[in-house]
Amino acid sequence: MTVTELENIKTEYEKRNLHLFVGFNRRFAPQIISIKRAFSDIAPKSINYRINAGTLPPTHWVQDPEIGGGRIIGEVCHFIDLCTYLAGGKIISVSSNSITDSVALNDTLTINLSYSNGSVASICYFSNGNKNLSKEYLEVFCAGRLLL
Repeated sequence: MTVTELENIKTEYEKRNLHLFVGFNRRFAPQIISIKRAFSDIAPKSINYRINAGTLPPTHWVQDPEIGGGRIIGEVCHFIDLCTYLAGGKIISVSSNSITDSVALNDTLTINLSYSNGSVASICYFSNGNKNLSKEYLEVFCAGRLLL
């Protein structure tokens, strides 16, 4: 979660010739593999990803900057990775807005990403939603088609 930790990983990787894996697992789900196969990486896509995350108290370990890094580093990174994987391009611009809450967690936010191949993604990560709504909803629009 810190530059020092990253440097330590890099040093060990180079010293021991290790394999390094990042645990972004959503791209390996069967539904995601089907969506990825349906579209060329060259074709620009519009991706809408809503996450109804639910609330976590500020005392939860995920919210601790030293242990969990907060919800953006600890969880939203997975959604950014998935959108980037589906888009098939490199991120070229990022914008974000959040709702300021009473405990300054700012974990209700929207993120807009633009990609080198013309794709765009909108990630809506809401900690203030209703538990009766499903946690995740993904739409990928491309070439007159929509995949959910």
